[in-house]
Amino acid sequence: MENIVNKILEEAKAEAKEMLAKAETSSKKQISNAKIEIEENKESLVEQARAKAERDARQNEMQAKTIAARKQSNDKQEIVSAVFNDAKAKILAMSASERKKLVDGLIKKHGRKDDKITEHDGGVILENKDYVLSLTVSDLLEHLRQEIELEVVGILFS
Repeated sequence: MENIVNKILEEAKAEAKEMLAKAETSSKKQISNAKIEIEENKESLVEQARAKAERDARQNEMQAKTIAARKQSNDKQEIVSAVFNDAKAKILAMSASERKKLVDGLIKKHGRKDDKITEHDGGVILENKDYVLSLTVSDLLEHLRQEIELEVVGILFS
């Protein structure tokens, strides 16, 4: 009987030893797989971070270019405005006889016999029961600016 018990114990010990070896092998394999997965995830995360950094850099560059273009456009508009403001100042600084010629020319070209004529802002306002026509220097230059601004920009900045 003791032989049987010893044999059962030996078989149990051998089986336990084998199970322990299998568990150890399985554990080592799981640890190895986990390390591989961690490395793969690490590489993936590094690549994702690199791609995000590149996207952010491109976006920042595009924003900077947009801001620079907007500033350049605003600066050009300020220069064009200065040109038209300078023209207005020169017209308003004309001698009385030159300004009278300008006003008379405006009245002759656009006026009618029954118009009420009011001198204003270096020009005139013509009005009657049907209309009011502003031929002031400011309004005339604004109308002219709408017509020739692109041409002025081309001359100034090309």
